[in-house]
Amino acid sequence: MAVIIPLQNTAGLSIFICIRHDRGAALRINAAKKTIIERVLRRQKRREHSPEEVDLKDMLKGILRRANEFVPSESGSILLDDPVLDENLRKPGRLYFVACFGKGSKVIAGTSMPVSTGIAGRTYTTGKAYLSRNVSCDPNFCGSIDHLTGYRTKSLICVPVEIRGTTIGVIELINRAGKKNYDGKDLTLLKIFAHYTSTLIQNSLDAKRFGELSIRDNLTGIYNDRYFFDRLSKEVRLAVLKRGDLSLIFLDLDRFKEVNDTHGHLAGSQLLREVGAIVRSLVGQDVVPVRYGGDEFTLILT
Repeated sequence: MAVIIPLQNTAGLSIFICIRHDRGAALRINAAKKTIIERVLRRQKRREHSPEEVDLKDMLKGILRRANEFVPSESGSILLDDPVLDENLRKPGRLYFVACFGKGSKVIAGTSMPVSTGIAGRTYTTGKAYLSRNVSCDPNFCGSIDHLTGYRTKSLICVPVEIRGTTIGVIELINRAGKKNYDGKDLTLLKIFAHYTSTLIQNSLDAKRFGELSIRDNLTGIYNDRYFFDRLSKEVRLAVLKRGDLSLIFLDLDRFKEVNDTHGHLAGSQLLREVGAIVRSLVGQDVVPVRYGGDEFTLILT
């Protein structure tokens, strides 16, 4: 099998790197639960589900499978940070095992560790790639994960994953397959692949954001009528199938026209923003808030 990486240098010349790898047995990759993957890939303060979901789990599995084709290894992981924890609590965050393969990897998929721990933590905090040919002599190595998996790490390479200059996690490969140890070429290849990984993740995030823009009201930030009709159709079918209940609440603002006529449309727009914020703050996860149009709002109670 050949893996071809297109690169572009500063002179505008196209460069291609071709890496051949003989496909052996299928690589089994364990991934964290979707909720954890969604959490660590949330790069904004607030997020609600979009109908156009990107399959992040399959994407992460594919990334790790391809990394192993670049640099064959006995074990490996993708670890991503928790931006919600960092942002809200302003404390050192954690790195989550969002995808991993190798002996004992099923045990650690979805677990986390402090960003101050081990070689992965060091790579994340410094933003610098790391090669350890003998972890038994490496003061930065932490054996707690080996203890959980029952696996013995001998050597490893670890590179940061960045999005727009900010490190969001690392890719770590353990115990080189087919060779005695990792070398500088292996580290260089993984660095190249980490850049490719960053692009994939960023493209996935952008796709999700563009999907949300199409279903959000640009004034209040809550769902618009386009999303309302799509979601209502689904909820009606689900209620009929399960013989359950479905409720709708319609709201409008009394004398809203007087606000526009007296204080101007800018004041009216600000009023709608504030009402939208109040609606968002009062409803729970089982309620879908919608700006139906003008000064009218709708709540779908699922």
